[in-house]
Amino acid sequence: MANTGGSGVTVRAEPGSQAAAMLTLRDGTRLNLTGQEQTVAARLWREVEVPDRGQTGWVSSEYLTLQP
Repeated sequence: MANTGGSGVTVRAEPGSQAAAMLTLRDGTRLNLTGQEQTVAARLWREVEVPDRGQTGWVSSEYLTLQP
């Protein structure tokens, strides 16, 4: 994750900024993409897995960067 200005990003239960917040993660946190994506209010959301927690949730793609 990146581009949050240091404030971190909220992982949500469903795609969309109005969906219930599950947790907040800081910049640099590594996530796994599940392959699911959905556009809500002209913003692309991607489903992610938080490896160290075994949870899945949704993050706006603007905060994701691909790492090899």
